[in-house]
Amino acid sequence: MKPECQSCGKGEGEGGLSQVFGKDFVEDLTYGMFNPEGLGNEENKSGMDIDEMVKQAAEQINSDSMDEFLQQLLSEAGDNWVYRDWIEEYAKREKAREQVWQSIMEKVKNGEIDPSQIPVKQMLRNFPKMIMQGLSEEGLLEFKMQKHRFHPEVHNGYAEMTIESERVIAKRVLEEAFINLEKFGFGLHEVKESGHGTYPSNILKEYDWFLHAYDLLDVQETMLSTALRDPSEMMLTEDDLKVRLPLHRARSSNIILVDISYSMYGNKFKGGVMAALALRQLLEEEFKEDVLHVVAYNHEATLVPKGEVLRLRPHGNTDIGRAIDVSRDILVKEEGNKNVFLITDSEPTASYNRNQSPEANAYRAAIQAGLENIRLNVIMLDPRPGLRVICERMARLNGNALVTYVDNPLNLKEFVIRTYVDMKTRGRRHS
Repeated sequence: MKPECQSCGKGEGEGGLSQVFGKDFVEDLTYGMFNPEGLGNEENKSGMDIDEMVKQAAEQINSDSMDEFLQQLLSEAGDNWVYRDWIEEYAKREKAREQVWQSIMEKVKNGEIDPSQIPVKQMLRNFPKMIMQGLSEEGLLEFKMQKHRFHPEVHNGYAEMTIESERVIAKRVLEEAFINLEKFGFGLHEVKESGHGTYPSNILKEYDWFLHAYDLLDVQETMLSTALRDPSEMMLTEDDLKVRLPLHRARSSNIILVDISYSMYGNKFKGGVMAALALRQLLEEEFKEDVLHVVAYNHEATLVPKGEVLRLRPHGNTDIGRAIDVSRDILVKEEGNKNVFLITDSEPTASYNRNQSPEANAYRAAIQAGLENIRLNVIMLDPRPGLRVICERMARLNGNALVTYVDNPLNLKEFVIRTYVDMKTRGRRHS
């Protein structure tokens, strides 16, 4: 029999997170653990303030209601009032969190609270233990034990994302990318019919006199745009025109190289991971004939399978030559157009080829990739002139490359998605 959840007092079948809050809310919690900034502004919620609820509950708890273990800690503190006060405050807040968590659970079950009105960020901030336990029961987190670095006899517990949580997060990251891109007139929408062109397309864009023929116009989407803008008169304007772009039939084999060296710590690392997840999800949803391999590189280069992308951590030096060589070894066995998206924030600092410097190793790899008709899309996350010189020279030596600087790493996913869709819709072929 499955043991009861310590957080909610019921087994998964009766009180699991999905059963109580619903699938959408659980996915919000999962995404929020990875990227809380992506949850947006919660000021428009129903006015529910969980921070204040916990604070008020803590103020109503007295020391006599503490459990036996915490009473013992208070006793051991003795006359150390600083430590004693801290222990007491911590204990009150933990007990308050348990009470508020139970209260929210019951009110959601009774229909008094709509989960869509609950501020997710505040839930994550106040109930990390309960949520992690619940996500673990849902198969979205996996708890593991690790030996202490300096004390092997000590084991520390930690949680990792699973292949299911990676699927949830990848889907949300791609949705977020297209929401941001649509603000600039670049969208991808699901439709029931096939579009114009040689291959069915779900890609909509604003009409451009210089780029699009009239036979690409999508009448339904154009009239919908007009109706939303001018529902009474339905006066069609040029701004209402929408086109459905044809896709290029040629199969494409791709690799996204995510820099995981030490210097990628923070938003640069998160941006690289999000770009890899978004591009993989895009191909699975819209370009099923294409292939994407995710390769993480520092002084080594490793093919990353599904379920492992969110487990990457930045460490090590940067061997761009090795990363390109590993990509070439993978792509020479593939068919169709071959592309590498190389993400980096620093000059190469390592070379697995002992006879070449890090820079020379990168140049050699770029040349050899070009000989195999592999296109390099080099994406810089740092504007340093030294890095730019190296990247531009790699591009020239490759013979079929593009170098771009992305100033905000969190916008990297939008850039990669837009580049890939443009490449497909314009039928760009390697020369």
